[in-house]
Amino acid sequence: MRLDVQTARTVKQLARKLHCTNFHVYLTALQALVFRLLPETNRFFVGIADSNRVDSKFIRTLGCLVNLLPIRFDREDNSKFGDAVKSARNKVYGALQNSQVPFDVLLDTLEISRSGEHTPIFQIFMDYRLGDQQKTVFAGCDTKVTWNNAATGYDLQLEALDTSAGESLITLKLQDSLYSQYHTELLLRTYVHFLKQLTADGVGNITLDKPTVWSQQDIDNALEVSKGKRQSIKTSEKRHRLTLHRTITYLVMASYHLSPN
Repeated sequence: MRLDVQTARTVKQLARKLHCTNFHVYLTALQALVFRLLPETNRFFVGIADSNRVDSKFIRTLGCLVNLLPIRFDREDNSKFGDAVKSARNKVYGALQNSQVPFDVLLDTLEISRSGEHTPIFQIFMDYRLGDQQKTVFAGCDTKVTWNNAATGYDLQLEALDTSAGESLITLKLQDSLYSQYHTELLLRTYVHFLKQLTADGVGNITLDKPTVWSQQDIDNALEVSKGKRQSIKTSEKRHRLTLHRTITYLVMASYHLSPN
């Protein structure tokens, strides 16, 4: 999904104002949304990837040196978005300082068991790319660049791409064993809707608990689905049905919530 020009510009301006990157803004909006969708969860981890080429002698080394880094988030509903972005930035930089520790070593040291049902430590992954390079020079030859992300076992994977043309693209991937295509599209719209509200003031003073989770259009759609076939009924029955519709809507919305596992 493409962010509209105004939202993309606001995200970039806010990141500069907070001395952070666009990635930190996207990541903070994601963790804030997850906490809103999981009201009984007070802590969870988001995974990020690092190229792990921290030493200049490895810059020209062939092969994949990427390492996974878990970022811990704690519920802070009353925090201002700007403060939350800065906190996320510090956590990311802190993790990058220890990126040379292999993820498998971390699991072994913490004695975290592996499972075929879910990934260890985190089930949410965030990826960010800057630019949309199509061609490059490699070993003295002109080459074309294509992206082919490997399939993963994460419950949720959010990807953000800021192109050289100034566009911002947001991609969401969910486990097809847990969610349908409709759920994926709904959650992607919800994330963008949430991001727009958090960045609307351009300075980061909006608290994390202020934005609405669902857009009015999705709420209206849920209400329309809950009504079933239209028929002529009395006013008293209309009031009763409206209350029932609201109840059904809450249940429908609850069914879209992310699984804490």
